Amino acid sequence: MVPVLGWMTFIYYLLSAFGPKIQPYLWWKRYITRFQLIQFAILIVYAIILFTFMDLSDYPAAMKWTESYEEPRELMYRKNIHI
Repeated sequence: MVPVLGWMTFIYYLLSAFGPKIQPYLWWKRYITRFQLIQFAILIVYAIILFTFMDLSDYPAAMKWTESYEEPRELMYRKNIHI
């Protein structure tokens, strides 16, 4: 789904660069935008489910680093914060 939407977006950009003569034929812009927003929402929900409920012990180290919750929590709730 991601590569298809990427290609469609770039095709739209290419065609729209030809100027106002081709603009009436680019009626499908709103559908690309809608699909991109739906895709973004699906990926956000997937990431929340993955990092909240899944066991990440099998994942590579780089993937585990993205799920490090302890350090930001410690920084947020530290009492001696000097600004």
